[in-house]
Amino acid sequence: MEINNSRNSSSIMWFFKDKGFDDKSINVMFKKCKRLEGAQRQRALENWDYLRNIGIQERKLPSVVSKCPKILTIHLDEKLIPMVQCLATLGTKPREVASAITKFPNILSHSVEEKLCPLLAFFQALGVPEKQVGKMILLNPRIISYSIESKLSQVVDFLASLGLGEEGMIGKVLMRNPYMVGYSVDKRLQPTLEFLKSIGLTELNLQKVAVNYPEVLCRDVDKILRPNFTYLRGCGFEGGQIAAMVTAYPLVLIKSINNSLEPRIRFLVEVMGRRIEEAADYPDFFRHGFKKRLELRQKLLKRKNIHCSLSEMLDFVKVNPEFDYLFPVRFSKRTFPDKSSLVELDEDALRPPTSPSPNAPSGSIPPPLSTVVNNVAQALSAEKPVDEQYHAVTKPRPLSPFAMYEDLKPPTSPCPTPRKF
Repeated sequence: MEINNSRNSSSIMWFFKDKGFDDKSINVMFKKCKRLEGAQRQRALENWDYLRNIGIQERKLPSVVSKCPKILTIHLDEKLIPMVQCLATLGTKPREVASAITKFPNILSHSVEEKLCPLLAFFQALGVPEKQVGKMILLNPRIISYSIESKLSQVVDFLASLGLGEEGMIGKVLMRNPYMVGYSVDKRLQPTLEFLKSIGLTELNLQKVAVNYPEVLCRDVDKILRPNFTYLRGCGFEGGQIAAMVTAYPLVLIKSINNSLEPRIRFLVEVMGRRIEEAADYPDFFRHGFKKRLELRQKLLKRKNIHCSLSEMLDFVKVNPEFDYLFPVRFSKRTFPDKSSLVELDEDALRPPTSPSPNAPSGSIPPPLSTVVNNVAQALSAEKPVDEQYHAVTKPRPLSPFAMYEDLKPPTSPCPTPRKF
């Protein structure tokens, strides 16, 4: 028996050498999986080829096997193929299964009947559709390794304690952020919840954060949330203002200080010349893109010498971003629509009237779409340099320059005179 194990061990060693593994990584895999000592070279080769055939790239296979050497010892027909086929029924894209296996190869070491089927039933009982369960597992394949009793049920109980007892609500939270089930309730979720309460968020606000931005609950208090809160306090925001900002836009607590918060606040105060309270009154200021929205619109307002609030500057096309190109025209006329009117804005209000045209009622009405488009074209052309306007209109012209002059004709070629001998 020991002789056979020695031969199998030597055989599998040559297999690893043939696949490019060095001695150090081979020793680590043998310590991680004792079953490699009795593994057969032929089975390892078949499993390797099968993983490559289902879409895992050859260059990534050594990393996959190093993470889970047990894959090479699993029976191909009894366990490996059934699991891959079951995962394939959950996916909608060709390479989703291969990507999930690459991220977490241990998913193939679990049983379909003992692990995957109970997991599907657990999430479906929470109101998660079967297709969404498949997306969750393929996005975060580590879910299959979590215990339903000691891990998943605790996260569900935590969400229920927030008041999310409505049918299907907990399932929506987990669909929005499948990675949430991987965090410890006692070490991560509960401390984060207590911190949010301490800065002034009410129970209703906490429910909104959990439903719309569950990733905030997954962040570490001491590494991310508290430093962001301290930075905002140092910038001049009061505690109540920060609580209001977090309620309106919770991601302000998890954004990078160096790459997001600091550049925006510096731009607000130093470049735009605004007070810090304006960002407190309009927390969506931290939502908009820095380069594509803040800088461009600030340059336009400064060039046209227009003064307005942050919401009028950034948010008046929020209801219909398709008409974002109307920004120059609207501000060139110095008209700032109220937010309440934007909610009622629809496409019918922008369509030209049908014939016969009705009499214009008293008061101001929005111009027809054709007029707006013409104004946009005129405004854009007016802002272009002279050379761009000249090149924008292409006039057909003949290839020969002599067509521009009536009396000018091309010279005729002189005929050679014969030489006299």
